[in-house]
Amino acid sequence: MNLARSFPLLGITLVLYTLFAFAEFYSGTPWFESYVVLPLPDGAAMAFTLEDGLVLFGLVLLFIELVKATNASNISIFEHIMSTFVLIVFLGELLIFPHQMGRAPFIFLTMMALVDVIAGITISITAARKDLTIG
Repeated sequence: MNLARSFPLLGITLVLYTLFAFAEFYSGTPWFESYVVLPLPDGAAMAFTLEDGLVLFGLVLLFIELVKATNASNISIFEHIMSTFVLIVFLGELLIFPHQMGRAPFIFLTMMALVDVIAGITISITAARKDLTIG
């Protein structure tokens, strides 16, 4: 049983966001201010924050999670349970720490965890149906 492979990758974004949010809240250091500013062709500037980077990183990890869900294995039930646990922790942090987590990027990461749970189960059921042969 390969536990490292069954770890939900969106848990990485959960841990990183939580660390940065609490570091900003308790130290007063603004972690979520603009770090990269890209000029646009019309002369305007597009500013990226650390939160934006975490959301982009979360999208990449969500894609990898969906690819992992297509592999039918004995450990897929454990993967779904762990993904559901990550979603519950996202929701719990949102309810318990609204001042630190009550930002749009955290909601986006929470929605990605929800999509991971629903899509993972749906993909597994579809794959199991195709593996079932009657006759």
